[in-house]
Amino acid sequence: MQLKNLLITALILTGAFSGSLLRAQEAKEVESKELETISPEDTEILRKRLTGAQDNETILIEDGIYRDLGRIEIKADNVLVSPENRGQVVFSGSVQIVLRGRGSTLDSLIFRDGGPVIDRRNPTDVRSDIRGAVVLYGEGNTFSNSIIEEFNQYPYEADINGEYPNVRWVTVAGTGSKVIGNTLDGKYKRGAFLVVQTGEDRDDSLIQNNIFRNLIPRDLDLIREGSPEMFRTNANDRQAIRLGDARYSRCDSGAIIKDNLFDTIDGELEMISLKASAVSFEGNTLRNSSSMISLRHGSNMTIRDNVILGDGKSGSGGIRFYDEGHIIENNYIQGVLGSGETRGGLVVNTGVNDVQNGEPLDNGTPGKELNKQWTPMNITIANNSIIDCRQGFMLSTKTHKTSLTEDTPVELVYPGVNITFENNLILARENHTLAVKGAPSREFELIDPVFKNNLFAGPREHMDHLPEGVSDESIPVERNGIFLEAEDYGARNLVLRTDENTGSDIFRAP
Repeated sequence: MQLKNLLITALILTGAFSGSLLRAQEAKEVESKELETISPEDTEILRKRLTGAQDNETILIEDGIYRDLGRIEIKADNVLVSPENRGQVVFSGSVQIVLRGRGSTLDSLIFRDGGPVIDRRNPTDVRSDIRGAVVLYGEGNTFSNSIIEEFNQYPYEADINGEYPNVRWVTVAGTGSKVIGNTLDGKYKRGAFLVVQTGEDRDDSLIQNNIFRNLIPRDLDLIREGSPEMFRTNANDRQAIRLGDARYSRCDSGAIIKDNLFDTIDGELEMISLKASAVSFEGNTLRNSSSMISLRHGSNMTIRDNVILGDGKSGSGGIRFYDEGHIIENNYIQGVLGSGETRGGLVVNTGVNDVQNGEPLDNGTPGKELNKQWTPMNITIANNSIIDCRQGFMLSTKTHKTSLTEDTPVELVYPGVNITFENNLILARENHTLAVKGAPSREFELIDPVFKNNLFAGPREHMDHLPEGVSDESIPVERNGIFLEAEDYGARNLVLRTDENTGSDIFRAP
């Protein structure tokens, strides 16, 4: 290949690249066409160009399918990697791109017909590399307007303990990272679509305007044939997004997850697993999924302006929560059909620590470690609409196990404390729906709840008498688009996320 036709056009620019500038680069939009598979020699040229990128460099990639790029680390600052023609660059085979510098961007790329590199990073590693196809370290790095599609081709074997690789597609591990306007579709093995790794310091990540679709556990028959003791572990960690972990759950994250579409997320109970403090989950649409939002560890989260539609799917759910200081407001939840003691429209969980008397969870206390269930306390639930759900508002009676791998239950659980319900609308009009599923016995009843101007209309279970501040009167309900609204109660001014206003626009019709 002659120099003038090198696969890479490298431009030295000054300054950082903001998300608003990406689509103003010299890369051209062209009609989708059948792409040439690039030779291994020219693929190696691209690999070396990326790993050797310099500060403030723009790397525009010529059209083609680049196979088996392997693990690439970009350590320079303010690097932009983008196609010359959007929709005409595909990374296939085994690939992983890691940004370690500051202010760099991967934009308008397609990952398909392959999978993340999972080889051990060095000979002393015990486990596979599970970080995925795109990894954001450093500060202020961005992954934008790209597509990762059915990227499941990588070795999938249990280790000596019987555990299968827990491989994500995207890992966010820096500060100020942005994952914006991407489409992730078709994940069939263990591991989340996206994981945000939090720590002692704020990460301030932004996950916005992405589509997460078709997370389906097609490997369950395989793992059932493996170690029975490891089945629960291998069936776990299949969320659309996991943010944080128990270890750093008392630390503020500052992450924002907003304006995303989640569709057909059937991996496990938790679609969104939040395990850090000071996290916002706002303006998202969740639909057709046998999973739910889970405030699992961490305090002071805000869950606001979300639309959750069960679409008639068995096992669908809304929001469940543990821990303290959350605000859950102006959410619209309709037609979720989950049953049992864990799934419903809005689920108040039990916990294992006596928060009323100031008992925390702590890794120094056996049975009360940070990865256990922190009893809900000081929660505000306001202006939510919960419509025609199998179990609309539910007080969970779930007891808890001592660990993920053992079935031994804990000795005692505690109900939620000081939870305020205000201006909420709960309607159960369809067959086999409940407005409320209350506490079947005193041990599960909320302690010092506050109810102000709520409407709970429809069948109730274990709540014979409505508390002060709750009415079951019949009131007019009006339809606003797909939403049902009632004066003085429930959610307002919501935006439904769709393929037309969310995700990568690489192939979107103008």
